[in-house]
Amino acid sequence: MIRVDARDEPLWKPTSILRHELDDGAVHFDWLLGLIPTCHDPDALVARTFRSADRLDSPLPRNGVGLEALALHRWFYLLLDHSHTLSKGRGVVSPVAQGFWREGQSLHGVHADHGDGAEEIDIRWGASATPRRMRITTIPTLRVIEVSLGR
Repeated sequence: MIRVDARDEPLWKPTSILRHELDDGAVHFDWLLGLIPTCHDPDALVARTFRSADRLDSPLPRNGVGLEALALHRWFYLLLDHSHTLSKGRGVVSPVAQGFWREGQSLHGVHADHGDGAEEIDIRWGASATPRRMRITTIPTLRVIEVSLGR
């Protein structure tokens, strides 16, 4: 017999923001969302990744921040704690924020789904105990918008 424990809440998974400076001096931020709570293989491609011109750990403008979806990244980058020079002249990445995220829950503990393809997630940056609700939209463009937990 296999026993499976039910969970009332989704697991918190790691998230991080990396400052990515290219060799030509251009800078953007890479936002990584771990797809699993823990991993023992630093090379496993288990981090959903977005590129943004702005940091996402500060309050966002009312209309949100544009995102560009990137390929899955390695677990290694989620836990990066120092600057790292990338291979093939792709620049240097430096961690600027780390925290944890989970699928957004409604006030009744059910996964928040508004039927428009957008995803709501809760994020806790650093030592903050208070989660922030973020909404990743795809229509009309890929953006992240900060929303109130009471909505």
